[in-house]
Amino acid sequence: MNSPASAPEGISEVWHEYWRSHQGQIGSSAPDFLRQSLVSACGNLRGKLALEAGSGTGGLCLALAEEGARVCALDIVPQCLKGAASLRWRVAGDLFRLPFPQASFDVVFNSGVMEHFEPPDLERGLAEMVRVLRPGGRLVVIVPSARGRFYLQGKRRLEASGRWEYGNEYPVKTLKPYMTRLGLTGGSEKLAGVRWQARFLDGWRRALAATLLRPFGENSRVGAALFGAYLLVSAWTKP
Repeated sequence: MNSPASAPEGISEVWHEYWRSHQGQIGSSAPDFLRQSLVSACGNLRGKLALEAGSGTGGLCLALAEEGARVCALDIVPQCLKGAASLRWRVAGDLFRLPFPQASFDVVFNSGVMEHFEPPDLERGLAEMVRVLRPGGRLVVIVPSARGRFYLQGKRRLEASGRWEYGNEYPVKTLKPYMTRLGLTGGSEKLAGVRWQARFLDGWRRALAATLLRPFGENSRVGAALFGAYLLVSAWTKP
């Protein structure tokens, strides 16, 4: 089997620059709805070995550790991992060339990572995550949703005004085609962050969106059906 290729050219420099301008913020904390969505998608975590492939400072790793998992935080920016001091297992490494043998983890996950890659690299990164996942293990990938009405509106306005801070970001409707090609089964995809998406707007637009979304919880199915949501939570099992 050929060795996995490394990250797309320039991606390491992009993340290092983002870290320099947002020190301490990458993954330093996670909203409750995101933590709850991740834990729910992972299933029973007691005693499981989990990898976050692109952890930032490990805020989501802590959510899994609190549920009884043993968690490894991996990030391409070594400085990020210094902020994950409460985690015993921290590795500076490349998502596209994970420094682990095949079938090493019961759970592999990330959030806010895969949306930065276009389809060829996106599938390559997912394949590498699947490689280190054990049979019966769970892959959970959380990305911005292409169905988030107010998130998309805010993103377009911020990009047009030069205020978008998150680099190339490609919202996703579904990851099902990629996951099925990689041989995964038992897929579940849910929307999360119905109200959170209003944060991408400003002024009267944010106020209006917040008013429209106020009756709904962050993970409300009705709210997501009407307005979409910020995130897609895609969870699959390796046979």
